[in-house]
Formats: sequence, structure tokens, C-alpha cells
Amino acid sequence: MAEENGQTRRQFFQKHIENWKKSKKSQRDYCKGSGLSYHAFQYWMRVFRGEEFKKKPLPVVKVADGFDLQSLCRVSEVPGRGPINLWIGECRIEVCPGFCPETLSQVIRTLKAL
Repeated sequence: MAEENGQTRRQFFQKHIENWKKSKKSQRDYCKGSGLSYHAFQYWMRVFRGEEFKKKPLPVVKVADGFDLQSLCRVSEVPGRGPINLWIGECRIEVCPGFCPETLSQVIRTLKAL
């Protein structure tokens, strides 16, 4: 397999993932056409996605009195936007896209009251 060509499995799948992105094919079709295991391809996609996520710093938002929760809703709905960190005193809340504004509002009020 990959080691036979002087490549590690990591390099082998990294190159195939790059080629898949350029191909505009579905992952299944690309794997079938390239003779790859779809499940192995999925595994390496998760590995590389996790590494990309760890490299990107999360945005930090300081919550002040009178904080406009609606503005956070608009920011979190931007496509490709990852989680947003909210700091309330010593507490950090990671807000992911699709969060429930009502629940977040209750959590913020509770933390501020502590």
C-alpha cells in the first residue's frame, strides 16, 4: 500500500483527500474510482478535520451588562464559523452554531447572579 511507495498512510490519504476536493465527486464515488476503502477515507477525513480545528484559535467574546444576544445569534449563523467562547467571570461557555438563545440567556443570567 502507501508504505510500499515510500509514503506513510498519513501522506497517502492526505494526498487523496486533496485530490478528492479537486475532483468535485462524492466521497463514495472518489473512493470507488480510486480503489480506496470508504471507511478508511472517512477516518482520515476526521483526523485531518480535528487537526485543522485545533490549529484555529476560538474567538473570545467578553459578556458585558446589556449584552445583545441577538448579535451573537447573527455571528454564529455565518457559514463556516466555528464555536464562539463566551467568558462570564471565570466561566467559559462554548457556543456552537445552532445553539438555543433562550437557554443561553438563562445560563448567562444564572452565572451573573453567582
